[in-house]
Amino acid sequence: MRTLPLGSALLLAACTVSTQPQPWGTTPEPYGGPRYAPPPYPTAPPAPTAAPAPWAPPAAADRFAAARQRCVDETNAYRARVGVPPVVARPDKAACTDTDARGDATNHTVHGGSGKCGLAAQNECPGWPGTGAGIVSQCLQSMFAEGPGEPYPQHGHYINMTGRDYRGLACGFYEADGKVWLIQNFFR
Repeated sequence: MRTLPLGSALLLAACTVSTQPQPWGTTPEPYGGPRYAPPPYPTAPPAPTAAPAPWAPPAAADRFAAARQRCVDETNAYRARVGVPPVVARPDKAACTDTDARGDATNHTVHGGSGKCGLAAQNECPGWPGTGAGIVSQCLQSMFAEGPGEPYPQHGHYINMTGRDYRGLACGFYEADGKVWLIQNFFR
C-alpha cells in the first residue's frame, strides 16, 4: 500500500463531497455543512434600484437665507391683501438674482441685469442703508405703497408684486459699504 504525505490526505479530505441525499433547498458543501440553494422554480427579477445621485459639493451656507424667506413671505402677505395667489420661492434662481444685485451695485445702475435669469418682471431697492434682513420690510412696503393704479411707470413695483401671472419669486441680495441691493425676480 502506498502512503500519501500528510498534506495530500488533508487535501483529499477537504474535497470529498457526500453523495447522500440532501434536504430540499440545500446542496452539500465541501466542509460538510449545507449551503442554501435558490428555489428550483423561477423567481421574479429583483426590483431595479435607483442610480445613486451624482456627487455635488455641499452647498455653502447662505447668509441671506432668512432674508430671502422673509422677502417671499412678506410678498405673499401683500398678495393676500389683494386676493392674489401666493408665489413660491425659487431657490434655483437665487444665485442668478444675487448676480443681478451685485452687477447693479458694481455698475451703479438699476435693472442692469434684468432678463438674464429668465424672469418675467423685476423690482429693485438699490443701495439702501442697512443689512439684507433689515431692509426687506421697508423695501417691500415702499413698493406696495405705489399702488394700486396705472400707468406702469408710476405703479410698476406694485403691479409686479400683485401680478396674477407670477407663480415664483427669487429674492437676491448684495451688500457693500453698509448698503444693500435687494432684487425681486418674478417668474411665470
